[in-house]
Amino acid sequence: MKRIMAVLLVLTSPFCSSEQFTIAVGFGPQYGGVVGVQFGSKSESLEFNGAVGLLGWSIGGLTPVGQEQTLSWGLSAGQIGFGDDFYQFDSYYMPNGFKNAGWRFGLSVGQTKEEDDWWGGSFEDKSWESYLMVHFGYQF
Repeated sequence: MKRIMAVLLVLTSPFCSSEQFTIAVGFGPQYGGVVGVQFGSKSESLEFNGAVGLLGWSIGGLTPVGQEQTLSWGLSAGQIGFGDDFYQFDSYYMPNGFKNAGWRFGLSVGQTKEEDDWWGGSFEDKSWESYLMVHFGYQF
C-alpha cells in the first residue's frame, strides 16, 4: 500500500504545483513557423512551451535572467514548412517581466536543415545552415 501511495504522490505532484498556464501569439520559429500560437506551463523561474503555427511546430523552454526578470533566454526546436528541421538559442526582452502578460521581443540564433527534396527525386543529404532572426509576440 505504501508503494502505491508513493507512486500516486509522484504522478500527481505536477498537478498540485503553482504553475501558470500561458498562451502567446507571435512571429518566429518558436511560435510554430511564420505565425502561430504558443502554449506554455510557467513556474517562478522556468517555462516549458509548445507551439503550432501556420507553417510548422516547435517545443522549447526559457528562464529569466537577473533581478528584474525582463530578460530571458531559452532553447527551442521543431519543424518549419515541409520538413525543415531547426534548433535555436532564443533571447527575449519582456518589458512587463517574465511572470506577467505583455509583449515579448528578441533575437534567435540557430540552424536549419532542409529535408530531402522528394518532389524532384533528389535524395542527397542537405547541410545545416545558420541564421539570425528577430522574433516578437504577445503573451496573454
